[in-house]
Amino acid sequence: MKRSLGKTENTDKGLDQGAPDGIVGEKTRDELDKWLSNNWIKPIPTLRHGEYDDTGVDNGKGKRGTDDHHQGTPVVEAQNNLQKVGVYSDGAVDGWFYDKMLCSVKDFQSAAADATFVVNGNLTQFDQKLTGYQKGEMCPATQDYLKMVVDKGGRCRARKSLNG
Repeated sequence: MKRSLGKTENTDKGLDQGAPDGIVGEKTRDELDKWLSNNWIKPIPTLRHGEYDDTGVDNGKGKRGTDDHHQGTPVVEAQNNLQKVGVYSDGAVDGWFYDKMLCSVKDFQSAAADATFVVNGNLTQFDQKLTGYQKGEMCPATQDYLKMVVDKGGRCRARKSLNG
């Protein structure tokens, strides 16, 4: 994805170097140079209700409920950030995007649409509102805005859930 355009573009082909060995060899270095010269970044995935990002389950290992279950990193990060802003207080941080998280995402998006949060105990109007988002999804716009609110120490105003 081009940084400046924010649009996804396919590369010519993937890096074909065999099994990963942890060494930055010639092919890897050339591929990194290509990404830097084209100003490419890995796109932020959209997280949706019913989804998970779970390396262990994707690889057929660590099925949910087993001892070797692996929590999905992007979903867990979103759940942690939603907790930090005060809209996911009764949901489990487990890497699974289900009903409580869906309601929390919608609540956050409602708060972000008017850009008013509590910062250091004071009701604060942020300069930027959340726009261009997909309702109920942790789309890149919502994830970026949530990170900004967390970085500023913002919390959603106390209110009854609007969505569930």
